[in-house]
Amino acid sequence: MNEDGYTLVEMLAAISILAMLVAGLGECMHLFGRFQTDALNLTASAAEQAKIQRYLDDSFRNEGPFWSLTPRTLIGRSDRISYECGKAAHCVISIIREHSSELLQGSLDPSAPVRINANNAHFMFLANGREYSIWPARVPANVRLIAVSILDGRNMPMATARLQTTERAGCVFDIVALSCKEGS
Repeated sequence: MNEDGYTLVEMLAAISILAMLVAGLGECMHLFGRFQTDALNLTASAAEQAKIQRYLDDSFRNEGPFWSLTPRTLIGRSDRISYECGKAAHCVISIIREHSSELLQGSLDPSAPVRINANNAHFMFLANGREYSIWPARVPANVRLIAVSILDGRNMPMATARLQTTERAGCVFDIVALSCKEGS
């Protein structure tokens, strides 16, 4: 700098440094926005999975046990579960595929479906240390259903409901009917 002010070179250097600072600040703001969007999406996904988990837990609370050789109690396939329940004579839980999303809906409260933000969501049945795509499983022995899961299209679990595995206190298991009879 001299007595007349800044030279043209000094002025251009200052402007270029200022431009780099503004560009860096803009990039930082862009990254911050991306991180915030990712965090919001993760939070929404966790809240959705919590709703699905709560829905399954509420649907199967105090239900079961379900055995493979008693098909009248629970029939399941990849998009629908139908079972005898204590709250009503018959309960149904379905995965309904819509245009851009899928819904988890039950017969107990059909007005309150739960949105599933995954493509090709499906049920999986867990028994005897194995996974089955349908229930009752085609196995030679009578096995007990332990849990029902909802998997996404990549076969990653979204929610799992553990089922009741013991008979009610007043139950006497009838080996002929393969079901629980109320004890005397």
